[in-house]
Amino acid sequence: MSPLPNADKIYLSVLDKAEAKTPTGRHIHCEIRGQKEAGILRLEGVVWADAELSGSYSFNLIRKSASGNSSTAQRGLFAVSPSQEKIIGSISVNAPAGHTYFAQLQVISGDTEVICDYKKA
Repeated sequence: MSPLPNADKIYLSVLDKAEAKTPTGRHIHCEIRGQKEAGILRLEGVVWADAELSGSYSFNLIRKSASGNSSTAQRGLFAVSPSQEKIIGSISVNAPAGHTYFAQLQVISGDTEVICDYKKA
């Protein structure tokens, strides 16, 4: 996992990626991509596969600060064509200094699960 650079503006960077193999030998991939600009952290959950696949996803963000915690959760269904990247979730939050963030993207297709995690302290 790569932390967000200490810069006022960055473009969508790959923060974490993972891959899993289905029982039929197909590969499913996920990525968490991020951007921080003007005090806003934007994360995207991305999925793709080497074959036509569908399934469900869960994209969660927990933000911790001295004043408390907050969380954002997205869930839904997806379908992708071979080698088609698809943004399946997007989360934007205020990102003041001193906050800790943990994001997780869980993608499930049939009996196969792939998980991407990102933590910024």
